[in-house]
Amino acid sequence: MITLYRYTLPLVRPVATRHGPLAVRTGLLVRKGESWGEAAPWPGLSRESLAEAEAELQSWRAHPAGGRVYAPQSSSVAFALDSITDKVGTARRAVRQIEEPHSTPPSTRNIPINALLSDEPLDAALDAVRNAGFRTLKLKVGRQSVRADAERVLEVHRQLGPGIKLRLDANRAWTLPDALDFARRISAVPLEYIEEPLQNPDELPAFHERSGLPVALDEALLEQPLDHFRDWRGVRAVVIKPTILGGLRAAERLAAVATECGWWPVFSAVYESGVGIRALAHLAARCGAPEVAMGFDTYRCLAADVLQPRLAIRNGALDLQAANRAEVCVEKLQELA
Repeated sequence: MITLYRYTLPLVRPVATRHGPLAVRTGLLVRKGESWGEAAPWPGLSRESLAEAEAELQSWRAHPAGGRVYAPQSSSVAFALDSITDKVGTARRAVRQIEEPHSTPPSTRNIPINALLSDEPLDAALDAVRNAGFRTLKLKVGRQSVRADAERVLEVHRQLGPGIKLRLDANRAWTLPDALDFARRISAVPLEYIEEPLQNPDELPAFHERSGLPVALDEALLEQPLDHFRDWRGVRAVVIKPTILGGLRAAERLAAVATECGWWPVFSAVYESGVGIRALAHLAARCGAPEVAMGFDTYRCLAADVLQPRLAIRNGALDLQAANRAEVCVEKLQELA
């Protein structure tokens, strides 16, 4: 039996989107037997709307083959349907593996996560990062002047010290001269990488050559196949958002190419509920390097969740065994006819 639901969850604080601030997260859940999947397009980033994803899921549910050979047309729906199939391993098969003592290496039972810091006041936010035991921090830049952004990075490094790894994400904020100016100002700060610093991504190899900073690809994956970047120097990581990039199977293929190129696949969330985050965590357990932090900290932005209990994030890592035991609270959902 296939059941569809809609959820609405409050956010801890409004999140900026291309269509303005968002105060709640709305998405769709799919239940097939004991397995759950999530389709939650992100406004302004996903190509499909929530209404379009719902219409496609309704079409899938009515498919004569019962969904077994359905080819999803949108990324969020592909993510949901991949999550409820044993082929991808995020449903019952993955649960069995993670619960069996000798089937999964201990390193994959806790998925490290990078803390995410945007425009919050630094002192309280950095205290929260330290208290939660995070070992990697991703800091948003490119929202102020180059000088102010650089001073913020320097202050974060001063307060956290070398014990916490630092990533930056500029969301294509700068021209090449501005990005090089920023790199010069923070030259004393060791970085894992800076994500998409340039308005013109074709200049990323030149930026790396002139700044020495490693870069990560994100928005570029929406524009070009990953093979396009094989010969680029300076790439350290590829940020893979399965909800946006075609689902879990497509993400596995991207991760395989990234690994072949010597780059880190960093799986990243877009404010999914615990159902989606759990599927992403299983993907990271299979395809990610155990020591590389994943981008799942948007989960902390949800003031409530559909899972009971909420996913356990301790010492900067998500506990997969505890995640598998969490149940969807159907009472919080609206069933769709």
